[in-house]
Amino acid sequence: MSTDSLFLGIDVGGTKTQICLISSRGSVVLEKKLTSFPNKTPRDFFGDIVTCLFDSDASIQLSDIAAVGIGLPGTVDPITHTLSNSPAFNWLNIDLKAELKSVFKVPLYLSNDVNFAAIGEQWKGAAAGINDFVMITIGTGIGAAIVINNQLYQGFSGEAGEIGYFLTAGHVDLENQIASNEFGFFESISSGTAIRHQALRFFEQHDFKQSAISLVVQNHLDIKAEHVLKAAGDGDSAALAILEKPLQHLSVAVSNIASLLNPELVVIGGGVAESGEVFIAKVQSEVNKMTPISTTLKLAMLGNKAGALGAAHYAMQKSGIDISWC
Repeated sequence: MSTDSLFLGIDVGGTKTQICLISSRGSVVLEKKLTSFPNKTPRDFFGDIVTCLFDSDASIQLSDIAAVGIGLPGTVDPITHTLSNSPAFNWLNIDLKAELKSVFKVPLYLSNDVNFAAIGEQWKGAAAGINDFVMITIGTGIGAAIVINNQLYQGFSGEAGEIGYFLTAGHVDLENQIASNEFGFFESISSGTAIRHQALRFFEQHDFKQSAISLVVQNHLDIKAEHVLKAAGDGDSAALAILEKPLQHLSVAVSNIASLLNPELVVIGGGVAESGEVFIAKVQSEVNKMTPISTTLKLAMLGNKAGALGAAHYAMQKSGIDISWC
């Protein structure tokens, strides 16, 4: 391998893990998607990634890698380096940075996966050139990353951006909300999971065959959020009715973010956003009615590559590399 230092970014997901290797010149050397095995120990999980990396390119050596950024699906404590609020991974009470020193033998930077996705979008995507923005990811759940004055804001305990717990309605059953403790109120209405459940309830009372979704999915029990979004984009009345409530709550959440933080831009990403053209204009219109604080909504551009790219870029930045021209 060349003498140019390399930086490894890893975006860990419950089913898939994306890895990205970049040079200190900002060029992407390698990208790869791997199957996740969350039942493995952290050391075995990441050891397999290293093995796969070297198998992919025999010219890459561990000594070529100067630093590693790892995005994790949950809350990473900035002091103890432990992971919480991550149902897919039972890595509780483990100091991940200490655990993985023997695997990588280089500086490690751990954070929530949404935070690194935001950095990726700022580097090569929708937020390029923007110093104050919020990225919202909508998938199984809902999370956000906050960038203020070109700095990632993670909060006192690393939990800033957990907007899935926003209360986006006037009346909320707080006792049940706290008791469930798995999904927050907002994400229980507007996440991809919630949109699917909303569709299932809708077609218990309406004729599924009258919807364009039935042309793609034979049984309404197999509906996914992306099917609803695609049909809504084609003007399907059933899909538009299903999305009405989720989009209204998303609009409330974005207007609250705009009023509190006054970001120049709000980027919408995650699996649901891949079909987001149908709702971005509607949410923008609703937000403009709800708050006089101006903000612009934009769809993410990098898809599932954002997290790994952002993790690698963050590791490079923390290593003191001049990234102003990357």
